[in-house]
Amino acid sequence: MDYSQQLQKLKSEPWAVVSMRDTTGSDGKTYNMAVVELDTVMMWLTTIDEDRVNEASRPLVVSHQTELKAVIASS
Repeated sequence: MDYSQQLQKLKSEPWAVVSMRDTTGSDGKTYNMAVVELDTVMMWLTTIDEDRVNEASRPLVVSHQTELKAVIASS
């Protein structure tokens, strides 16, 4: 998945909370990083098309999506 495309997608969602923070890397340089809340990550996971991630990652994506579906259904 393309980082910049996913970040733009998240920024356009009304349910997503995304902020940018400066962090210091192990090399001592300052990097601007996207930070999202946990519930935003969970919602984002439900929007991922498993056919667009590499084959090795698909079972994990589907597993998380299935778990999230169960959590939502039990609410």
